Amino acid sequence: MPNCDKCGFQLPDGASFCPNCGATVKKKMEVSESPRKSVMNLLKMGLLGAFLSVTLSSFSLIPLYFVPSFISSLIVIFLSKARRIEDATWIAMSVYLFENAIIASMVLASNLIVGQVELSQTITLVDLIMFIAYPVTALVAGYIGVNLVPKKKEEPLPVPYKEGEERGPGGIVYSLKRNPEEISAP
Repeated sequence: MPNCDKCGFQLPDGASFCPNCGATVKKKMEVSESPRKSVMNLLKMGLLGAFLSVTLSSFSLIPLYFVPSFISSLIVIFLSKARRIEDATWIAMSVYLFENAIIASMVLASNLIVGQVELSQTITLVDLIMFIAYPVTALVAGYIGVNLVPKKKEEPLPVPYKEGEERGPGGIVYSLKRNPEEISAP
């Protein structure tokens, strides 16, 4: 819930005036990104992660399977500050998808350059299991990545107060009463 800019009182939803001091409440317009712009940002992050993943994979002498994609997804999700699980999952999935496309293109191109068109590599059971695990690890990377992003901290109220309620001839009056010991003298 928002607080009054003038006195710090916690405002009820939809309030136009502060019930404590009577100040006009400034409505904060929430500007949302256009869907096209947010999708483009997610795809850009996915491409960045894919290139990072390919770079990590190229330095390995043994097959790392999904590990470079997983690490790259976590890094890119953290850098993009994705706070929604949907955004983090889209980023992770696009990292995995683009990374596989880039590596497949590189393998195909190198086979064509050498003149070896057919695939001579045999698929092992470990390869098959790791390939099936790719989408699952992308979802896990999205979940872990969104939890790595620091959450927004709520600011404390500028004025310490305690709520009070008084019954009188005009009905119930709600007010804030400051504790004298909590108010510091200037």
